[in-house]
Amino acid sequence: MGSFEGYTNKYAMSNVDDDAQEEGKKVTFYNESADMNGWDDVAKAGCIVGFVAFGLGIIIVVIMIAIDMKKRMQMYEGLIEEDVDKMKKMGLESKFKEFELELAARMAGGDADEGVDDQLVTQALELKPSDFA
Repeated sequence: MGSFEGYTNKYAMSNVDDDAQEEGKKVTFYNESADMNGWDDVAKAGCIVGFVAFGLGIIIVVIMIAIDMKKRMQMYEGLIEEDVDKMKKMGLESKFKEFELELAARMAGGDADEGVDDQLVTQALELKPSDFA
């Protein structure tokens, strides 16, 4: 059961008899009522200005997102360069090829860790809250 309570006025429909106004006359789309549309030139201009402002807003947002993505990419590239420099200073340059192979294998979905250190997990489970204080 719906929540609608009431009736539909037959004069809201087209091509029905107009019993209230003129006997025998049909109510159609063209003679239902006088045009009460307040759509004048100012309203048209306001609509156009509104849609143009909305469109410009969307375009500006898309441009700002693209600029932000570019800045973030440059920031991440800088952070990666800093990390690579630190790794070189630590003497890990000889292991770069090994790191790249491991990364490629993990990105492909293989070579996942075979589990966890059972002794470490067992010791962690035995800790009490007072051990952290």
